Amino acid sequence: MKKFLIILFTALMFLSTFVHSFAFEVDWEEDFVAEIGNISLPEATPSIDGQITEGEGWSEAKYFDKTNTEGAWGGQVVDVYGNLYRAFDSENLYIAANINIPEYSLCEGEDWIEGTDTGDLPGWDGDVFILSLDPMQALLNQGFGTDPAAWYCIGLFDGGEVRTYRTHINDKEITDIVSAKGNVTENGWMFEAAIPWKTICDDIEELSFGYVEITPEDILKEGNIISASMIYYDRRYDPEADKRITHSRYVTVATVFPDGTLGVVGTPWTIQAHGIFLNVEPSKKEEQSNDAAVKEENTSSKETASPQTNNQKPTTQQQSSKKPTSSSASNTPSPQTFDTGIVTMLGILGVSAAGMVYFKKRKWF
Repeated sequence: MKKFLIILFTALMFLSTFVHSFAFEVDWEEDFVAEIGNISLPEATPSIDGQITEGEGWSEAKYFDKTNTEGAWGGQVVDVYGNLYRAFDSENLYIAANINIPEYSLCEGEDWIEGTDTGDLPGWDGDVFILSLDPMQALLNQGFGTDPAAWYCIGLFDGGEVRTYRTHINDKEITDIVSAKGNVTENGWMFEAAIPWKTICDDIEELSFGYVEITPEDILKEGNIISASMIYYDRRYDPEADKRITHSRYVTVATVFPDGTLGVVGTPWTIQAHGIFLNVEPSKKEEQSNDAAVKEENTSSKETASPQTNNQKPTTQQQSSKKPTSSSASNTPSPQTFDTGIVTMLGILGVSAAGMVYFKKRKWF
């Protein structure tokens, strides 16, 4: 009887460890630390001229490299790095990047490298920067987490022309909708682009079959989070194949979401894998309104205060109109809401104990 119990207990411990590891662990690349996480999205209307210029209202630069970007194509090591910039106004989401890469391939036309189905591809045949968006995690919360959101595929062509191709929903070129400019640099390329909120909202509604209906006004409320993913296709010439191939695909995945729940499970370019969380900062109109309200409150207080009160130091706190400090990305995963390993272990032990009592009563041992 004792030998049987020892064998049974050992087998159960091994099984629980194996099942838990298989179900919940993700095999990250050695250099990967954590997602980009929370970064600011300030209100501004930068000039789209292909030059990322200070003083135009862009956010602070967010550095990306192999520590916050996961390779997702043939096990290639991430060797692209650079800076990401963001801004918004009532009409557009503005995105810009300065990208450094050892071997850069200028786009020449629509994608032909992996096949003719551009619905699952980056649209263009050279290096491509892709932005995927899920404002307020609306798609994720409606059960579309294992699907990709619309891909806005940005590629640089000869002469500084930047063209945008949309895939995964209404696959087609949308350069006439997305204003963009770019340039080749000494170490790669840079671009600036303005994606209309109306386009983003329409694509979300169609992708969700009408279940998710949101407006720019819904999205741009202070404190809202827009989950996003940056996907980069690195195309290079292969002398053996005598043609251009996909060297690698890099994705900004998430290990955990802001609320502490697990992030990526399975395919890294799906909605549930988004590893960038854009925090909508207060709009300038809201700040001006707050400033006016504070000024009016101060004036009213002075007019209604008694002579004795006017000579006293005010004690009531007044609402501050100062813009809150923007959140910065953290490489420390959020704490989990519960430990799945402990729950699994307790369940197995409970079932084992009940089984032993049953077998003993039946006098099987």
